[in-house]
Amino acid sequence: MLRTHPQTAQAYAALKRSLAAQFRTNRDAYTEGKTTFIEQVLAKATTGVES
Repeated sequence: MLRTHPQTAQAYAALKRSLAAQFRTNRDAYTEGKTTFIEQVLAKATTGVES
């Protein structure tokens, strides 16, 4: 999904940078912070719905 949707990839990269700065020493919080985004992307990929 990220390879074929550059805007989604850019949004994910920005989220990861933000979370890395915010949770520099808390890997669990960093990972948890990505969860909603990843679940939404996977749901769109599975259903074929894009917004």
